[in-house]
Amino acid sequence: MNWFSIAVVLVMCGTSGFASDYKISMLPRYFPERLTAMLTPLADHLSRQTGKSIQLVLAKDFSDYENRINSGEIAIGYQNPMVYVNVANSQEAIAMADKGKDGIKFRGIM
Repeated sequence: MNWFSIAVVLVMCGTSGFASDYKISMLPRYFPERLTAMLTPLADHLSRQTGKSIQLVLAKDFSDYENRINSGEIAIGYQNPMVYVNVANSQEAIAMADKGKDGIKFRGIM
């Protein structure tokens, strides 16, 4: 899987600047084992590239995920456009589109 084709949401937690640790998550559309298998390589890659600790957290449902994003617990998340609309006003999230051979497609949030 090419993780660079997946856009993520990066939210600064708190007002004191860059945190030393971040938590990454994804909407719980799959079983925890599959989400862990999908996101652990990305968390490891981001940890190596940034020098920051990126820890995987799993939400129990969409509402839990949204609450954790809004509270600042999850700093990096992958979500669909519906959840983006729900959290965009409370977090610094930028929508991202990707132009491929089939035209421009919404890929998520950055």
